[in-house]
Order: sequence, then structure tokens, then C-alpha cells
Amino acid sequence: MKQGQHTVGIIVGAVMGLFLSNIYSCSMSVDSFGGSTVSFTDLPKEVQDSISFWVEHDMVNTFTASYDTSQLAILDKPEIISFDGTYSLKCNEWGPWVTNKVLTRNSDGKKFKLAGNAPEPIIIHNGNIIIPDEYNILTVWKPNVTFTVYKLH
Repeated sequence: MKQGQHTVGIIVGAVMGLFLSNIYSCSMSVDSFGGSTVSFTDLPKEVQDSISFWVEHDMVNTFTASYDTSQLAILDKPEIISFDGTYSLKCNEWGPWVTNKVLTRNSDGKKFKLAGNAPEPIIIHNGNIIIPDEYNILTVWKPNVTFTVYKLH
């Protein structure tokens, strides 16, 4: 009986170790950069225009399932808006939960960790990460929404 308990303990410890190493494997956490809060009107004009475009234009993907002839639609809003196109966003998941989001600078592979519940879209502009302080800003627009701006290192 003791041998079985020992084996279970080793397995549980190994799984927890893998889980924790996955969570903390990124090089930097964006929250440690000490961001500043700005209003929509204080964002660069190019960022304002991009947000306004996505608020006004719904990108609808229609498809027909093979077992159903009715048209279904998915509303497509971007998770990331990267003005220079050199960043990608990936969600790390553990079961059905998002543990964190990882922003990767594709030019050098540098990774930045974001909270799993960080509102989207994540905006990259002139070396800054701009994150809305509210959810669903592209679907339900409020002119008084604020953003947190972090300078990338």
C-alpha cells in the first residue's frame, strides 16, 4: 500500500511541476512594467482610428455545416492589433481554463506574459502594449473607456 501511495505522490508532483513551469516559463510579465492609464482620446490617432474601424465594421464569417443547410455566422473581432505585424498572441490553457496569454515578438522570439483574463484586443504600437481596461470594447463601445499602456523592454 505504501508503494502505491508513493507512486501517486510522485505522479502528482510531476504534473504540478510541469504545470508551474509552463505558467512561469515566459521571460517577462507585462504587469511588472508599471503601465500608465490613458483615455481613448489620449491614444495615438492611428490607434484611435483602428479601434474605431473595428467598432464600426463587423467582420462576419458565414459557413454552412454539412448536416444543416441554414447559414450560421461568427462575428470576428481581432485578439491582437499589431501595427508593425511582428507580434503574435497565444493563450496557454490548462484544461478548459486560460492560464495566461503570451505575446511573442516574432523578430527575436522574446515573450511577454499577460494575465489570462486580459481584455482584448491587445494593441501593439511603437514599442507599447495597449490593453483596454474593459472587456468587449469592439462590440459594445463606451467613449469613456480607458487603456493601460506598457512600454516594452
